[in-house]
Amino acid sequence: MYGLQSVHLSLQSPNLPDLYLLAFKHDAACRVIARLKKERDEARSILAQAERQFPISTPNDATANAPVHSNGKR
Repeated sequence: MYGLQSVHLSLQSPNLPDLYLLAFKHDAACRVIARLKKERDEARSILAQAERQFPISTPNDATANAPVHSNGKR
């Protein structure tokens, strides 16, 4: 029974090195998330600029409604 109580107490009150390690891991995870968000935002910005410079053209009615021949040519 003593061993179980010891494990229970150690889970409730981690020692200082464990707290440092947990804080370090949490900080590292937060930094990774921040970096990924920054990269995502930069990629979105670049994509938006590219879409403004080179808009995606939609086919006009004349070419969209043109009949397609059996050989695939219009």
